[in-house]
Amino acid sequence: MYCDYRDQGKQILVNILGSLLKQFLIHFGTSYIPQDVIKALEEKKRRGQRVETTDILWMLKVTLTQFNHSYICIDALDELQAEVRKALLETLRSIFATVRTVGFFLTGRPHIATELNARLQIQQAIDIKAQHSDIKAYLTYQLSQDTNPGAMNGTLEEEIMTMIIEKSKDM
Repeated sequence: MYCDYRDQGKQILVNILGSLLKQFLIHFGTSYIPQDVIKALEEKKRRGQRVETTDILWMLKVTLTQFNHSYICIDALDELQAEVRKALLETLRSIFATVRTVGFFLTGRPHIATELNARLQIQQAIDIKAQHSDIKAYLTYQLSQDTNPGAMNGTLEEEIMTMIIEKSKDM
């Protein structure tokens, strides 16, 4: 899942967990979705009730137990609203406490590392930063693919590279 600051209105806990559940259920196709999950959804539908966060969390835990190993990957955690991020991290900790076969791969800017450690008691963290030389090589390649060669002079290309590298702030 990718977090996007432009979509914060939709990136609330119930939607995030629902998206994760959907992705795991898609793996089963129509061949085997846990019966407990089907029954719970049918009961909600029969009663005309909305599926709540607690329902989705329970369904997610039931679904994850069907896998030998599973991974939840969430990119750009820092783009979530602080209260949503807090609730999500606490939920992930709850999932891990119940389903030990799940692993997490989480990314975000450096300023949320303390929060991740505090809320998840992270056992292993890897600090990855883009090297300026890698960004420059990528930009050089992308600029060489320009479909309108000659539209930019060398000065403009260099200015673009300098600004993007400065704005990257080691992301």
